[in-house]
Amino acid sequence: MKSLLLLTTVFIFHSLAAEQVLTSSHYSVSGPWDTKIVLYNPQRADVAVTLRAFDAAGREAESISWLVPAEGGFDGSVADLFPDLEATSGWFQIEDPSGTLEGYSQYLFHPTGAAAVAPFSRQGGRRVAMLGLAGETSAFTGLALVNGDRRQANVTCTLKFADGRPAAVTQLQLTPGQKYLGLLRELFDQVPRAVTLVLEADQNIYAMGLDVGFGFLQLNAGVGEILPGNPEQRVADLAEIEGPWRRLGYAQTMVFEGEDFYLIDSVDGRCGELVFEAGVADIGLEMYLDDNDGLRVDVPVTAETYYLERSESLPETCALDADPERNLEAFIAAFEQHFAFFPAIDYDWPAAVAAARAAVGPTTDDQTLFEVLTELQDPTNDGHGTLVTPFDESDPEPMKTYTADVYAQFLDQQEITDWETFYELQEQIWDETLHTYVTDLQTTGNGFIRWGKLNDHTGYLAFSLMFRFAGPDADPLEEAAALEAALDRVFADLGDLPYMVLDNRWNPGGDDALAQAVASRFADKPRLAYSEKGRVGAGFTPWRSHWVKPHATRPTYQGDVVYLTSSNTNSAAEILTFLMRPLPNVLHFGERTSGALSDALEVTLPNGWQVNLSNEIYLDHEGYWFEYTGIPPQVSMPHFPRSDRENRRDSLLEAALTYTKN
Repeated sequence: MKSLLLLTTVFIFHSLAAEQVLTSSHYSVSGPWDTKIVLYNPQRADVAVTLRAFDAAGREAESISWLVPAEGGFDGSVADLFPDLEATSGWFQIEDPSGTLEGYSQYLFHPTGAAAVAPFSRQGGRRVAMLGLAGETSAFTGLALVNGDRRQANVTCTLKFADGRPAAVTQLQLTPGQKYLGLLRELFDQVPRAVTLVLEADQNIYAMGLDVGFGFLQLNAGVGEILPGNPEQRVADLAEIEGPWRRLGYAQTMVFEGEDFYLIDSVDGRCGELVFEAGVADIGLEMYLDDNDGLRVDVPVTAETYYLERSESLPETCALDADPERNLEAFIAAFEQHFAFFPAIDYDWPAAVAAARAAVGPTTDDQTLFEVLTELQDPTNDGHGTLVTPFDESDPEPMKTYTADVYAQFLDQQEITDWETFYELQEQIWDETLHTYVTDLQTTGNGFIRWGKLNDHTGYLAFSLMFRFAGPDADPLEEAAALEAALDRVFADLGDLPYMVLDNRWNPGGDDALAQAVASRFADKPRLAYSEKGRVGAGFTPWRSHWVKPHATRPTYQGDVVYLTSSNTNSAAEILTFLMRPLPNVLHFGERTSGALSDALEVTLPNGWQVNLSNEIYLDHEGYWFEYTGIPPQVSMPHFPRSDRENRRDSLLEAALTYTKN
């Protein structure tokens, strides 16, 4: 009776087994290389299989039928199985109607005896990850990628650091059945160490990695892991996204209505205020939906990415509410939901919040409330932090190196009693001094860009702001066009000189996208420059990486660049620093930058006051965080110190000139 039951169970299992197709993304039977197929049949009956070998272009090179013996298998070369095979490299599939066969490919390099195995893939996927890659120093530096579908596959290949930051991105198009085979360094300009390769395609793909170790003494192989879900799909019909969406991490609602969109700033999470509206096509929005109905919006003109989730309704129109306790709680909520730097600073926030709540009641006046909120914000030392009211404004950022030096000089004299007047006088002294170094100093970009020549082989280019090139009320497209025209003028004069000093010491910031446009005039090829993410409650948005890329239509500057910064180099001017530092022809002189890299998130309190705070983490191309500390130069020198101001000279600019004479 037991034997009959066992036989019945085996029969039912065998009959229900689903047919499978085993795929190997790579074989090679040329020269010193060989590929073996190892196959095992666990059944107590023979299994008839069909094996199909394809060349790299996806053409079927040979097909055979073969009987895999019961509880046996095959262990031999691809060339043994396919004796008439003409293609020396390609990929193959094994059609197994029993759904039970197991096996792998073995790759051999005969001169050294090195070998590696990779299991067959049972299914393709549209999202595939190659885990544990080690760049060009160890395992998996080669990639075999096959389009297993009957339609063209468009594949996005993204290298990611261990923390999820994209390190490099490229695109591949594979015709039906086509195979890509190459080293990562052939696919990407830069291959950092310890990365994961994520492949996303609109058709099913198969992937494996194969690395040749030092001296061909070792091989390593592995297949891609199928990731859940599908790649994001580009929004083709705006009706798909009609309605309100909550922007994650930025206290905004984005609303799509027909061909237009508008942005609403959230106030206290309960109501909203319209801040921007435009046509989707006019701004050039690129929009993608994921499997979970999440929406990603790329805004090329501002170099931003919005991550959004559907909202049930629009925020209500705001009515001013002066209740001091509600405004305190809105202030606290803004920091607890969005401020990005609590883990990095020595600040007992819970104790400070408790003290603030004890100090504010229903009858607290505005001045007292302002003082309590300022006391809460000041210890953050936030370079983008402010609290703006109709009667006062706070600024928690501590005094920077240059400003502290000027302030010490101010205290040592009695002639000028107003601090702001004294500070402006020092800037005027530098401006007058600059004219003694630069001949024919010219101005463009609404007065914020200056250029000229330091000598017959060295140009000079300086920015005193990173926006408003088209005026204070210009939109992003007008700003970009004005900067483009200004840089055309500059490089028409300076573009052929072998050296240039790019002076960014007096730049308080502006727009990251405009910094990217400036750097594009110097880039030789796409290079990772920085990555950013925004805080969302207890977590963050996904990382977004930015590359410094050559200008699409203008020639890039080919000479050597001395790039100057100071503690006055702030915000988007620091982003320009991130963009310039990876370039091989750039040498960075001066002081550390300000250390205020994050954008300022603007949150309006119920009473109409505005609080600004830093909600983003920025890392440079090597993964370093420079908030608070500032970006260090390669050659450290003080910017326009007291001795320079008193002697009407610029020793940092002179050092830059010395470099250009070498």
